[in-house]
Amino acid sequence: MYLVLCIYLLYISVTIALQHPPTKPIARTIMISDKYPDSNTLVQTKMSSIGQLIRSENIAPTMLLCFTGGFIQSKNIKTLLKSKDFMASSLITLCIMANSMIINDLFDMPIDKTNNPYRPLITGEIKPREAIAMFAAIAATSELLTRQLPYPLLRTYARSAMLTITLYTPLFKKIPLVKNVICCSMVAFSILFCGSTVSTNNPLLLWIATQHVFAGSLHNELLLDIRDVEGDKAANINTIPVLFGKTAAWKLARFVVIVDLLIIIRKMSYQSIPLLIATMPLLYNLHILRTSDFNKNSIIFAVKNTTLPLFISLLYLCSRV
Repeated sequence: MYLVLCIYLLYISVTIALQHPPTKPIARTIMISDKYPDSNTLVQTKMSSIGQLIRSENIAPTMLLCFTGGFIQSKNIKTLLKSKDFMASSLITLCIMANSMIINDLFDMPIDKTNNPYRPLITGEIKPREAIAMFAAIAATSELLTRQLPYPLLRTYARSAMLTITLYTPLFKKIPLVKNVICCSMVAFSILFCGSTVSTNNPLLLWIATQHVFAGSLHNELLLDIRDVEGDKAANINTIPVLFGKTAAWKLARFVVIVDLLIIIRKMSYQSIPLLIATMPLLYNLHILRTSDFNKNSIIFAVKNTTLPLFISLLYLCSRV
């Protein structure tokens, strides 16, 4: 049933995408031609564009989250790598990640002409129909892998996640804060989902890791909304900074980080000290962001510098197994 709904939404995507034909900047074309001057230009350009479309740079962080959840539960890397269920869940997570980016770019074509004019669908390097075909192929692959999972509940989680990312841009993205929560839930989902395919040895650590990644992702989402406020206003997208101002979104991001730390302190007591130290850069960068009057470069710096503190935090949680 969910596949039928996905296909129906894909049809809507075609209609919307074709109403906004992409334009191809000359500078972008020249840059690609200079980069790939040999006979393989077309193939290499297409592969590069596909990588941009699915955000291939997110593959490694996504796999890290998957392995974090699996390791916390299994305590053994060899056992983890031999687990067919874990490997299937990791591939399903990658499929969900890739499709979330594709469907987002399809529906965001009008907005990206302002916010991200060099996205592949805007430059014309990938046609809307090609992106939709990729979405369908990845969704089918995910379904085949989902059927291999041993527990009905896990299969339900996987299908619900794929359906959620399909509905995200056309439906949930229009709802302030709800869109941020859903997006961050999908990121944190990888830890909980992949960990649940192994066992239930360390449910507390698994939940703390999931919560911490969720909070860090929500922090980033709110900051990115501040960065994109002009384009969102032009596209009538009601984000928190559009409705209530940049300062309100900043305060909410800081609140999320602080509440996350307070919950961790309550659950882990003195063992939470390394996590607190690792997370301090997020609060410091938020302070710098406020003093810079929400400069876009400061926002990008703050978002990029969320990765290392979260990585250190996850390493610490793995060491507690």
